[in-house]
Amino acid sequence: MMHAVAHKAAGYPLPVPWMGAADTHRSHELKTCRTLTSPAWGGDWKLHDSNRVAVCRQDSTDFVHLDLFGVEEREATIRLRMETCGVWFGEPAPASVLVTSAGIDDTAWSVALTSQRIGSIVSLP
Repeated sequence: MMHAVAHKAAGYPLPVPWMGAADTHRSHELKTCRTLTSPAWGGDWKLHDSNRVAVCRQDSTDFVHLDLFGVEEREATIRLRMETCGVWFGEPAPASVLVTSAGIDDTAWSVALTSQRIGSIVSLP
């Protein structure tokens, strides 16, 4: 959210598109989605499209659109080619808690990082 506010102040349009990559989409459902919908966020985050898109909205303004991907198969890496402003990786290392996973491989990392093609601020003040 802080990035979106600074992004807008620098003259860039909202909502800020981000992608969140995890080892599996199930991992997002068990962790990320539960966190975003917790009362701590005050209802700012809403989930859409079978928990594949999270939108942070205040009043009538969408600040962030976060596409949630699982990259459990090499073919799933294709999803990471969408144009975005920022990339967030959740649980990139292999895990065996809640779901079995091989983690996020170097190819998925590289594809996601090169997808950051939408202009924005470089860092927060």
